[in-house]
Amino acid sequence: DNPPEDDLVVGVGTIIPRWSGTAASPAKLLYFTVRESFPDDDDFEYTAKAFQDAAEEWNAINFGVTINATSERAEANFVLVYYKPPPSRRRVIASAFFPNKVTEVLCYEYALSNPRQRRILKNTFLHEIGHIIGLRHEFAIEQDALGNGPEGTPAVYFGSRNPLSVMSYEDVANIQDTDKEDVVKFYQLPNNFKIGGLAVTDFNPK
Repeated sequence: DNPPEDDLVVGVGTIIPRWSGTAASPAKLLYFTVRESFPDDDDFEYTAKAFQDAAEEWNAINFGVTINATSERAEANFVLVYYKPPPSRRRVIASAFFPNKVTEVLCYEYALSNPRQRRILKNTFLHEIGHIIGLRHEFAIEQDALGNGPEGTPAVYFGSRNPLSVMSYEDVANIQDTDKEDVVKFYQLPNNFKIGGLAVTDFNPK
């Protein structure tokens, strides 16, 4: 059977959080990679490069948000850290946040210790940055062909359908043309515009 087609999915609970930028005047997010959280320099440098490479791929779309590294932790909007989880989460790869609740990006131990996951770390970060700019999992509303989802927090569909979206749980995540087109359209919507009864809500970087 073919996998179900999926729209871009947005919305967290009662709002659709988004950064306040536009293509002409993008919201600028700075992040700081915490060296002391990593086991060694090699893992630190590899992770830092993978995340910035992923950020630059999103930046190139010119949709309304830019994400770049800073060497000054005090000016960072968020941090990227290494995390060794409890055994129950040992196969988790990474986690991030949405615009309405900025926390940190976690690079889990398995993402670096497993050779295959290490090779595709940039692709993993492409997916995580999707969350940072306001995108939900493609299976947030309906279960996908692999049994992922649905998720408990309400969400809404927006844009075109593509089961290979970077926000699906594809084997290797890549930004699709439909992802580019839809994120541009998403950031062109006016603040408070309603989709499926939820209001687009802009947040300023802090």
